[in-house]
Parts: sequence; C-alpha cells; structure tokens
Amino acid sequence: MKHKLVPMMFAMMALLLFAVGCSVSVDVDPPPPSGYDRQVVDTDSLNVRSCPSMECDVVTVVHRGQWVRVYEYRDGWARVKVRDTNVEGWCASQYLDR
Repeated sequence: MKHKLVPMMFAMMALLLFAVGCSVSVDVDPPPPSGYDRQVVDTDSLNVRSCPSMECDVVTVVHRGQWVRVYEYRDGWARVKVRDTNVEGWCASQYLDR
C-alpha cells in the first residue's frame, strides 16, 4: 500500500502544480500607453534617433519640458513624433514622463 501511495501523491502534487500554474513577478514599471503625449522630464536634452539603437543617426534633439507623442515602445525605446516640429524618430523611453 505504501508503494502505491507515494507515486499517487507525486502525481497529485504535479497535477496541482500544473492546475495552479507558476508565475514569476518582476518589479518593473510598465511603459505608459502608446498614442499619448509625453513630456521630456528626466534629462536636459534627449536625442531622437532614426531607429531604436544608439548606433542610429540623431534626427533631432528635444529638451526638458518639450512634448512628444508616443506611438510604440520597444526594448526601452519609444517611437515618437515631436509635437513642435512633427519630426519622427526613436528616443530612450526612460526619460519621458509616466
């Protein structure tokens, strides 16, 4: 009887684990929603680049207090349009307000 009980208990625990599921929680703030205007807040000047990489060309520079419209987020970058000039490009999303 003891030999049958151990595998049955193991099977029940495994079934319970799959039924409940496993989750991992990471304490990271999600980016704000796309399609909204955001203000440059955490830096005096921010490069807006032609693609989401430090290797890409700078198409313009925005300054603290300027507004950009965010269209998408990708790997720490935000695809934006500068509200004053309508220039589009990518900037580091960490410098935009939430």
